[in-house]
Amino acid sequence: QVSTQSTGPIDISPAKFDELEKHLGGQFKSETSINLSNPESQMGQLIHSLTEAANISLVSSDLSNGELKFAAQAFTLDKTLLVVVNVSPSTGQGSCSVLCENTLFSSTLLSTLKKAISKD
Repeated sequence: QVSTQSTGPIDISPAKFDELEKHLGGQFKSETSINLSNPESQMGQLIHSLTEAANISLVSSDLSNGELKFAAQAFTLDKTLLVVVNVSPSTGQGSCSVLCENTLFSSTLLSTLKKAISKD
């Protein structure tokens, strides 16, 4: 489990997020599938749950398309990490991805996020 002291929210623009996401690419991406039973009502709660569980900040949200983007600073690594949640508004199926140069840290954070998502 990732301690909330090991990450901290950071304020970055959506453009900077996209730049970092492109830089990290698939090489540093850990991903898991998720399923929301009622995506329309759960997406808003998901923002709160994920920011609380992992001490990350919301960068942008497009609830109509089911996309949430978060960022944080991994203090122990001195690296920025990104979180992307994509959920189909109609089916509730989607994915949660963590992008970070440390894949072990990404996997651990992804596990924490998946637990938070499954509670909703």
